[in-house]
Amino acid sequence: MYLSHFPTSKVFRFHHISEDSWIRYHEEMHLQEQYILFNRLCKFLKRVKRAASRMNRPGDAVLAGDYLASVFKIFQQFLKTRGAHVHNKRFEDGRLSDLRTLVLLTRHGKGRVFRPLREAKARLAINSLRASLSQRNKIMVEFCTQLFIQVTPILTACEPKS
Repeated sequence: MYLSHFPTSKVFRFHHISEDSWIRYHEEMHLQEQYILFNRLCKFLKRVKRAASRMNRPGDAVLAGDYLASVFKIFQQFLKTRGAHVHNKRFEDGRLSDLRTLVLLTRHGKGRVFRPLREAKARLAINSLRASLSQRNKIMVEFCTQLFIQVTPILTACEPKS
């Protein structure tokens, strides 16, 4: 929803927020939210594993450990990208480097001839990122849904008897 179009507000122009920095922000925040999801899933599954162990259900504890391993597997490429972004070098996307160049060429009213190209490149980058994020979100929703369906019997078996 946020990536439907670049806001034309005066505040954005006042603070010199261009299309490339706006798109980069959304991409970096998506990386951050994926990292938070990864950490929460890991913590949740560790608690499930401990609960199964405490209730003397070693088979369920092993299953929870397997689910934890699957979380690491599905997030592996993402963790590599995010880790490099945070610890080595800022995440660089090819579709943004061209747009950044066009922003520099058209800044302060200069290079009007490049303005239509800049707008087309921005639309292309936004649509590409939207499709990419949508696909990633779909995969994560499906994965989490399946994970919770599989973990529910373990949790219900480990509930304290009242």
